[in-house]
Amino acid sequence: MDARFSRNDLIRRIEAIASKKQFISLYNRDAENFIVEVIPQLPVNTFVYCDPPYFKKSNRLYLNHYKESDHSRIAKTIQDNLSKRWIVSYDGAPQILECYKDRRKFLYNLQYNASRVYKGQEVFIFSDDAVIPTQSILPHVNEALPTKALNLFA
Repeated sequence: MDARFSRNDLIRRIEAIASKKQFISLYNRDAENFIVEVIPQLPVNTFVYCDPPYFKKSNRLYLNHYKESDHSRIAKTIQDNLSKRWIVSYDGAPQILECYKDRRKFLYNLQYNASRVYKGQEVFIFSDDAVIPTQSILPHVNEALPTKALNLFA
């Protein structure tokens, strides 16, 4: 609590999500099986947000972390099998950018406050039919959006 966001900000975010609970479904499934087996059964207008484990330092952040081959495989599964609009967020590792090299994306800077404060880059990657916003309420994302025309396909 209070490591990355203030307590009040977290409360506001949780309340905002709770107000949309009738439109949200949660599943506890393996990501690849979920993409192949569950998502095709969801309504046409479903939007999928994928947040795989970070590439860098994942073995220190997660009990079940991906190896490089796992990141490549999930990227292929998302791009080849995900039939709905989607967005993927990741740390901006060169290996991840390579996995999604043919997709629209933008990098943004983020300050982490876990065990120590440090800056990093994250990336949003978009399906071909996803609409990319022109602005965000998150300052670090909003700063990256005006330059998206320059780095959207980078």
